[in-house]
Amino acid sequence: PLGVLVGINLFLLLLGCVMDIGSAIMILAPILQPVMAAQGVDPVHFGIIMVVNLEIGYLTPPLGLNLIVAMTVFREGFWTICRAVLPFMLLMLAGLVTISLWPGLSLFLLD
Repeated sequence: PLGVLVGINLFLLLLGCVMDIGSAIMILAPILQPVMAAQGVDPVHFGIIMVVNLEIGYLTPPLGLNLIVAMTVFREGFWTICRAVLPFMLLMLAGLVTISLWPGLSLFLLD
């Protein structure tokens, strides 16, 4: 199941770069959830993984819609904002790896 989880994580990260989060969830959740259920992944855990992946994708070029919003708010250039966001994106990636490998972290409130 780890290989499937890594593959879906990478797919969602790449898709988050070019697709709106809401649209991606509406299209992909019904398709990917049975695959993850067959791997023994809890649906709530998969939903959290999906949202975190797509949000990280929202922070990366070429679209980077959150970067464009920050560029407008702070009146800075696109690449200046990209450099400022990079440390936080790395922290989010570390969080994604942690959440993906340790399901209890995202499911402890359900127990």
